[in-house]
Amino acid sequence: MKKISLTITLLILFFSNYALNAPVLLSPSNASSQYTGLTLDWYSVTGMTTSDQYQVQVATDAAFSNIVFDDTEYYINSSSTNEDTKEYIENIFFGTDFFWRVRVIVSGVPESWSTVWTFNTRDYVSLLSPTSGSNEYTGLTLDWYSHPGVDFYLYQIDTSANFD
Repeated sequence: MKKISLTITLLILFFSNYALNAPVLLSPSNASSQYTGLTLDWYSVTGMTTSDQYQVQVATDAAFSNIVFDDTEYYINSSSTNEDTKEYIENIFFGTDFFWRVRVIVSGVPESWSTVWTFNTRDYVSLLSPTSGSNEYTGLTLDWYSHPGVDFYLYQIDTSANFD
């Protein structure tokens, strides 16, 4: 019995010495408000090889039961400026709370997840012209500030502020 518990203890010590740290998230900052089309960024984890990967998940709930993005990136090197520690997210909804996390996969074995951070996507588009209350000729151009990651915009025009 002592031999089995010694073996188990040695195995735990062996694997705990070689387990990699969970990635540390960098941006967007936790609980921030963002435009839709944004880049998730985290610090590189040392001790990985080029056959290892990062896994990134984005969900609309903290339990990650409603995942809207799940992808893996192969490790490049220990620099945190490479594309392996960034993920561009687009086609997500305005005015929505999102949760995101990252982990490493070493030799096909997933490690622990990072802490979970949240961000909220802004639920508005800023209008550029014509300005509110201005007098304009017919045949005018409506203009607004674009958002990265948005494929199309839906707009409405009405003679009533209630759009009824």
